[in-house]
Amino acid sequence: MDLNEAVKVLDSVIPEPSNKMVDRAHLDIAVAWKTVKEHLNLGKAEGDQEGICPVCGGELELEDNVQMDDGGVYPWKCPSCGATGKQGYDEVFDGHHYDVRDAGGKPVPGREEEK
Repeated sequence: MDLNEAVKVLDSVIPEPSNKMVDRAHLDIAVAWKTVKEHLNLGKAEGDQEGICPVCGGELELEDNVQMDDGGVYPWKCPSCGATGKQGYDEVFDGHHYDVRDAGGKPVPGREEEK
């Protein structure tokens, strides 16, 4: 069983603490599972951090960038837990300021700056 399957199984039997079906005897279990999911950021891409494993929070080892149409991805592996994946980047147009030259090869005034 992988981590995703384990999460699905636990989610299917452990409801949210606010669920009316959770009695006092099982409230600690529901709260504990919710805390674990929040800590590990399970299922929440909006909390992802660059270079940090979304499974265990360890530091990622990145491979070479794979260029795509509108950005790129870096395949990664987590040495802490063994998880693998790809972190993505969106490419956004930010101007024409990279070595702009006229037809004669001369730099265009005001466009010499390279970023």
